[in-house]
This record gives sequence, structure tokens and C-alpha cells, in this order.
Amino acid sequence: MEGDYRSSISPGSLTLYCGPMRCGKTLDLIQIANWLDFQPEPGYQFFKPSSDTRDAGVIKSRFGGREYPCTLIDPQHSDGIIEKMQNNCRVVLIDEVELFGNGIEETIEKLLLRNLSVAAAGLDLDFRGELFGAREELYVMSRLLGMADSVYKRPGSCDYDVNGKRCGSKST
Repeated sequence: MEGDYRSSISPGSLTLYCGPMRCGKTLDLIQIANWLDFQPEPGYQFFKPSSDTRDAGVIKSRFGGREYPCTLIDPQHSDGIIEKMQNNCRVVLIDEVELFGNGIEETIEKLLLRNLSVAAAGLDLDFRGELFGAREELYVMSRLLGMADSVYKRPGSCDYDVNGKRCGSKST
């Protein structure tokens, strides 16, 4: 169901978008919000860790398009997502989920038990091709991959410059 973001909006389910930098993970979250904007009761909220200093207070894709306000959460206290959730929120959208500490899994589990839909995006591998956070013993993404009801792995494209021309080959 590539591109059908309605499949990500299932109460009590976790959808995970993963892949390298600049592969469109954030754009996937934005597409969910775009679709929800046309629903009678959109009820969604964006969150990201406060350690992500790019575009503070907003979610936007490197591919352009609309910006959305987001709530910044201390990455070591992911339960702040539940504390700062708006009353009408039924879809929780989390960007850069790999930057949260080990408590994010429990926070997401609590959201799912409340029958909320959660969609999250993050890096699954580091620049060495190892599980993201493996060197710091933070296997957040590998645990979330195991929890997810749906996983979408996005490929990136190589930015290596050869004689003024981008390679463009698939990257991981």
C-alpha cells in the first residue's frame, strides 16, 4: 500500500518509517497529516526530541511542502509526549524517534494501550551500517521495529559528486 497513508491510521497500531537521512521519512509523516487535515476530526499532533535542533518548533521535509508545528520533548523524558498531548489527539506523529532515550518504547506502548495510532520516523542504521545507537547501547529503533505493526523502509540516494554530477544510485 505504498503511498496510502490511510493504512497508517489504525487505532492502537504503530507504523514505523525508517531509512537513511534524506530518504523521505519526515515526508511520510507529513503526508499522514495532510490526509488527516481533510477528515472531519483531524486530531493529530507532531512531536520530536528537543535535541533535534534543526527547524526548532516545526516539522518540515527537505523535499519541500507544508510545515507543521511540533511539540519538543526532552529525549530522556519521552513520557512528556503523553503529558503534552492535546485532548483531541488520536494520531501521534513522532519524528527523529531514534534520538529518544530507552523510555520511548514504554511511552509508545502506553499510547497504543490508549487505542491511539502512532506513526514514527527515524534512522535505523548509522553511517557504519550498524543498528542506530548500538555503540551507545541505545537500541531504540531495533526494539521499535519489533513492536511495529507496519514498517516502511525507505531507500536514500547517493550524494557522492563525480565530476560535478551526483551519483544518484540507491543508498542504504
